[in-house]
Amino acid sequence: MRYTTKEDVSKKIHFADFFAPGYQKDTLWIHLGLCYMKTLDGVDDKLLKTYLCEYESLIKKYGTFYEVYDSNGKIFNRFLYKSDEAMLWCSIFLELYLKEKKT
Repeated sequence: MRYTTKEDVSKKIHFADFFAPGYQKDTLWIHLGLCYMKTLDGVDDKLLKTYLCEYESLIKKYGTFYEVYDSNGKIFNRFLYKSDEAMLWCSIFLELYLKEKKT
């Protein structure tokens, strides 16, 4: 899920843009997607499985769970900002992933 919409980008300039350009613009915050995926559990298991597979491939690709990605799906890193890794949000992924694997 994106932090904001492209329509909002030109309306708001956040101080973080001076230190980490694009931080609150066109970034992907995958912990927000996990909250959405939690709502899919038991409602749309096929869609949930699709998202779990996408998250699994990101985790395997980068070797950890990063919190923020750029619009191209790469880890969001700037000179004065590095995306957090191994976030506790991953526990939601693990809960859903392990539940799906049991079924």
